[in-house]
Amino acid sequence: LGSSRWTFSGAFVGLLVLSFLNYFIRNASDGSYSLIMGPIGALMTLQYALTPAPASQPRNVILGQIVSGLVVLPFAYIPSEFLPIWLRQALATALAISAQVKLGVVHPPAGGAAIVLAP
Repeated sequence: LGSSRWTFSGAFVGLLVLSFLNYFIRNASDGSYSLIMGPIGALMTLQYALTPAPASQPRNVILGQIVSGLVVLPFAYIPSEFLPIWLRQALATALAISAQVKLGVVHPPAGGAAIVLAP
């Protein structure tokens, strides 16, 4: 029961802070920008429920997200006439995950972020 309390407390406080910040970011940008997306829930699961897992370590969290972002970002500039969105999502995400593996910074939410940011 102790670990489930820690998991709940950490995830709740973390998400509460992020949701609060997201509220102000969305209001300041007239809804154009948002901090919250699906992989944040996966990140909270890793950080508070699977703390000792390699994918939960700060190095993997930070560098995995950076690697995914750097791999996926160029795909945003390719017009959908040349690379359809369905192909872009698959290709960009697969490349992002492969790059994480090659660099030893695997972080599953970064793979989730890649597929969300690819279109």
